[in-house]
Amino acid sequence: MAARGTHVTVVGLARPERVVDDTLYPQVRKAERAVAEEAHRADFVVLGSAAAVDPERVLLLVEVTHGRRAAVRPQDGPPAGLDRVAQYLEKWGAPDAPVLQGPYVRADGSLAVETRRTERDLESVLQSALPKMSLGKDLAVAHGPAAEVCDLAAAPESPALARARDELLAKRLPWLAPAPPVD
Repeated sequence: MAARGTHVTVVGLARPERVVDDTLYPQVRKAERAVAEEAHRADFVVLGSAAAVDPERVLLLVEVTHGRRAAVRPQDGPPAGLDRVAQYLEKWGAPDAPVLQGPYVRADGSLAVETRRTERDLESVLQSALPKMSLGKDLAVAHGPAAEVCDLAAAPESPALARARDELLAKRLPWLAPAPPVD
C-alpha cells in the first residue's frame, strides 16, 4: 500500500441472515458500485473497488488517490447573462451566505463561489451517505447501526478482507505471470 501512495476505505456491513448466496452476491456487487459512485460524486478520484463476504460480514473496499479532500468546494453557477443569475446571486451573494470567496465570473463565463466543506475524509463522507445509499434490498436492512466505515489500516484482519484487498490491489490479466505479493 505504501508504494501505491493511495488510500483504501473499508465499509463493513452485517451479513444478512437467511439470504442465499445467489441472492446476496448481486446485492454485494450493487453495494460495491454504490460506494464507489458515492466517493466519485463526493469529488474523490476512485481508482478501484472490491468486495468480499464472510459468514458474519460483507466488506466493501474503495481505493482513492487521496483520503482527504480540500476544505474549499467550488460551487458552480449559471453562465453570466441568464435569468437564473439573479437567483444565484441572491442566494450566494447575501452577507450571511457561507461563502469563502465569490461570487465571481470564471474564465468560461459562468458564475462560481467557493464554500467550505463540512466533511473532508472519505470515511466521514461514506458514513453520512450510507443510510441514503441504495445498497440492495437485504443489505440496506442489514447496514443499520452495524455498519462500520474505517481506513484499511484500522480494519480488523480477516480472510474476507485479505480476499477483497487482493482483488483490489492485484488486478492482472489472467494469462500473464502472477502478480507480485501485496504488502
